[in-house]
Amino acid sequence: MIRSHLYMWAVCQIAPSKHGYRVDTEVARQLSLRYREMREQQKVNGKDALIRILFKATRMLFYELVTELNC
Repeated sequence: MIRSHLYMWAVCQIAPSKHGYRVDTEVARQLSLRYREMREQQKVNGKDALIRILFKATRMLFYELVTELNC
């Protein structure tokens, strides 16, 4: 259930190309720009690009968690 919610978050907030990114945070900007790069330059199809973005997002969240726990 968590994976499906995370996937839908990426579809609705990170992937839209008409209005750019919808979440106004630095992380969302980075993920949205990376998603667009993959779609335009590397010719990665939509679902594969989203999975790669989700991997990057979870990795970033994990590093934030580790940083907070070590302080």
